[in-house]
Amino acid sequence: MFCSVWLPKCLHWPLCPGVFIAILAFVAAAVTFRENPGKREKAAWTFLLSVFMWAEVWMMSSDRESSEAQQQLARNAQLKGFNDIGDGINATITNSGRQFQATMKGLDTLQTSERTLRNTQPYATLEFQRMRPSDPSPSIAVDSQLEFNLWFTTSGTAPARNSQHSTMIYVRRPDSSKDEKQITNDFNEHSKLSR
Repeated sequence: MFCSVWLPKCLHWPLCPGVFIAILAFVAAAVTFRENPGKREKAAWTFLLSVFMWAEVWMMSSDRESSEAQQQLARNAQLKGFNDIGDGINATITNSGRQFQATMKGLDTLQTSERTLRNTQPYATLEFQRMRPSDPSPSIAVDSQLEFNLWFTTSGTAPARNSQHSTMIYVRRPDSSKDEKQITNDFNEHSKLSR
């Protein structure tokens, strides 16, 4: 326990890649100071250097496997997080769609109720169809009165009674903003009086 406290992290097992290369370099440097080694000593040094080289390759492979496993765990955690976010978004969209459908169903019910209410209340509508002078070839003179025949179409849920109508014909210059304003003012004033 005491050794593991003061040793650098790379010297704790499993050793970091590069430690066996450093040992290999130190042993190779030490071998150079040996003068005239015998065949057995050369074979022993060669074997020892080969062991350190093999150990370094093994440590690099072990470190690579450990690193790839950690990266895969991190990648899986990210993918799970993204999938959870996507599932949450899909659930929100689904809930919003259900709420929208419920709202639209309520709106359809409200519109149906309003239509039913309108259809059960009595009302009558007269729709103007056409207008023609009573005389096929009228004489248009100053201070003369012209008579017209009017055609209406009735619709609704009750017969039309007490029909009121007011007709005015405006004749002015075309494309005159002054005349348009005058016609609008006359029409608005006339419609107030006929109410």
